[in-house]
Amino acid sequence: MLWPLYVNRTIVIRKRMRASVEAVSEIISNGELYMELQPFVIKMEQDHSKPRSYMFIERVPSPLGCGKLLNAYEVTFSPPVEAADGQGVNMWGRMIFTFVSPKFRSSLRVKETEEAGVVEVVEILVIEIMRVMTSLMTRMRNQPRLDQTLSLGLGWFLSLSLSSLCPNSTKSTMLWPLYIDRTIVIRRRIRASLAAVAEFTSDGEKYMRLQPFVMKMQEDTSNPCLYRVLERVPAPFGLWEMDNSFELVFSQPVEDEGGRGIDMSGQMDAKIVAPKVKSTVRVRETEEPGVVEVVEILSIQVLIFMASYVAGLIERAHKDLLSRLAERVEANASS
Repeated sequence: MLWPLYVNRTIVIRKRMRASVEAVSEIISNGELYMELQPFVIKMEQDHSKPRSYMFIERVPSPLGCGKLLNAYEVTFSPPVEAADGQGVNMWGRMIFTFVSPKFRSSLRVKETEEAGVVEVVEILVIEIMRVMTSLMTRMRNQPRLDQTLSLGLGWFLSLSLSSLCPNSTKSTMLWPLYIDRTIVIRRRIRASLAAVAEFTSDGEKYMRLQPFVMKMQEDTSNPCLYRVLERVPAPFGLWEMDNSFELVFSQPVEDEGGRGIDMSGQMDAKIVAPKVKSTVRVRETEEPGVVEVVEILSIQVLIFMASYVAGLIERAHKDLLSRLAERVEANASS
């Protein structure tokens, strides 16, 4: 246990079924085949850069039952295992939003029982989870049948939900007691021309690539205004670094009374932490010749007990972004 943030939970699932060890082992010794039976999985994609590693996306009921939400995680499967406790496979992985659950692991085995023609499947899951999330985010569900021949119901735990608890809630300032709206205003004066700075502030991809935590941006081929962003950010108290991912939609370049720039809106994959994020970026002339001012206004809806951490992290990232922008255009202007 990583006090005071995390606690380890162990979940043991047992299921007896009338079938042969070989028939059941054919499925549970193949991690991909086994996970295809998980009823919430909507997409499974192999990571060809790592042997036996997969990315899963699932749609699960929210903890309070007021909607459905998306969850994503990485899993690595061992080769088939045959040990004293039976035949099967081992799995380990992490949530995409590692702050909520840094790691989990599972051992899955099938073995004969004292009853002829009946075997028992045992899955032991060990999960490291943020202490405040344990009551909301660990629940059990039974799998549907493997198929009509085996009449097999395999158990699996309801994955840690990383999405809004009530996605259709009102847009009020506070969704009591869970969410609060925070507004962050960042200003930066830059000695450069309006056109030079607007080249960045009017191009969402070019602008966001200056954000210091961003590791990867990928355009959605079906929607050129939509991007998937992966970043690595410091965890609370600077204990380690973790991955975070989110979607952003960029507007077309905007020119209004606030200046020239772009609007952005999006949401984290971990929607339970921050269901909505939006930003307006504008650059305009100032009273000082040769100096322009960039103003970014960020609005976030954030889980109330994580508001200080999330808002502070976003403010830090975008202040650094504007510092990088200033360095880039001022260096170009002087060269």
